[in-house]
Amino acid sequence: MQRFSDVSPEQIDNPIESRPTGYRRSARIGINQRQRDGALLTGFRRRQSAKLLNIEHCPVLDSRLDSLFQKLHETLAETPDVRHITEVLVSLGDSEGALRFRAVKPLSSTTQQRLVELGKQLQLSIWLEDHQQNLTPLHHQAELGFQADPQTQLFFQPGDFLQVNAEVNRAMIARAKEWLDPQPEQTLLDLFCGLGNFALPLARHLKQVVGVEGSQTMVSRAQQNALHNQLHNADFYCADLSQPIKETAWYRQYRPDLILLDPPRSGAAELIPQLLPLKPRKILYIACNPAALARDAGTLIAAGYDMTRFSVLDMFPNTSHIESMALFEVRK
Repeated sequence: MQRFSDVSPEQIDNPIESRPTGYRRSARIGINQRQRDGALLTGFRRRQSAKLLNIEHCPVLDSRLDSLFQKLHETLAETPDVRHITEVLVSLGDSEGALRFRAVKPLSSTTQQRLVELGKQLQLSIWLEDHQQNLTPLHHQAELGFQADPQTQLFFQPGDFLQVNAEVNRAMIARAKEWLDPQPEQTLLDLFCGLGNFALPLARHLKQVVGVEGSQTMVSRAQQNALHNQLHNADFYCADLSQPIKETAWYRQYRPDLILLDPPRSGAAELIPQLLPLKPRKILYIACNPAALARDAGTLIAAGYDMTRFSVLDMFPNTSHIESMALFEVRK
């Protein structure tokens, strides 16, 4: 923080860490059949590149996927219309998992049956996404879910965004609860709320939770999760948070005591000035880009907040990527 700005937190908490391997529960695997020799590549793309690197084993993936690359390659290598498959999205819940294949053209019944056999071997659901993003379940349409905390189970569909490290995610939710110290008379505004990852575990301790997310699909998922957990004090809205928000219904209706925001890498430079008139007592900022957090922290400090707590999160062990969380409270 001090490298990017003059902001110094009052207290630095211990880092949130996890095991160094076997932690990743979602991934995007590229599929490509080279034109020059017909060789099949299954793996990951180079950073900031379309070039695909063939991968035989990935130690950071959940151990349930140890044989994924081998069996995926074996299955697709024998598939005549493999050239129509561009990638597969891997999603794991606590007990079930799924592969979501993306195809630019219809797949033959033979190919679809081979994907079903792959699902049986790996004990995973198989979904097919066509060029219009329509989803069709091919095998074992299981519910994917995870425990956000001991009382809250959240469900998702293959390809939905979720924090990739389940262990760090649970610890992050627990720390958010500790720092915000939610009270029964308070209202929380959760921005970039996704499927309710923070909003719903915290809703049990609050009068009202309001979640806002840019994807209508994820808003619907959050609403379904609220019903599943019998949380009737959580409302969710779809809004583009990169645009002005002061005329939205949720902005005019609620006066939050607490705000939690988990913005994209670009941060929340345009959003934060619009939140200041709401005068929340606490703002919890989850950041995947330390430079953006440092910049936005300067805005909050200038507006009368102090950074009272700070911690880093090793969401992606064995990579250079570090996430962080910072708590801002009204200056006394």
